[in-house]
Amino acid sequence: MKLPIKLQDLLQQNESVIAAASTFLSQKLAILDCTGIKSVTPEQLTLLFSSIPVSWDLTEIEQIIDSSTVSTILSHQLREWINQRGSTIQLKSITNDELKLNYLDIFNFRNEVIGDYRRYIESFLKIRDAKVKAFVDAELDKGQLWTEPLIQFNPTYKKGATVTQLVQQRVLHPECDRYFSKLGLTH
Repeated sequence: MKLPIKLQDLLQQNESVIAAASTFLSQKLAILDCTGIKSVTPEQLTLLFSSIPVSWDLTEIEQIIDSSTVSTILSHQLREWINQRGSTIQLKSITNDELKLNYLDIFNFRNEVIGDYRRYIESFLKIRDAKVKAFVDAELDKGQLWTEPLIQFNPTYKKGATVTQLVQQRVLHPECDRYFSKLGLTH
């Protein structure tokens, strides 16, 4: 199962979060939902696909994008970017030995831990009834004893204006100052 990433939310994050998402996309562990995005800047495209191998063509990139959510303009931008990136983007060439030394596939690691844990659990199960054993095996196959991987981003937000300042600038409704002051969130 691929991790869904909403492009609309991602573009509001800082560069390090977008670069991390690019890594997931490059490993085909995520799929990009472009709902609500009509177009992006070339800089955003370059950052978003910074980890994508230059050798990828449109077919491979389509495997990491939910095509049903891509606007006509964005589709055109993607095609143009793919055609131009060979001459504008220079990615560091990494040998297989370097990749093995510097790379930890956290999803494979999780699967190894789950596999070890499953074997440990099964070592205690001595089920003689074939139907019960089939049921228990099916439930273990579904992953009933462990959860799906959880991926969270904790971006550092740039400090901005206070609620009081935003009310004074008429960005927020005047009642926001009164409401948020009760919560202690105006300054």
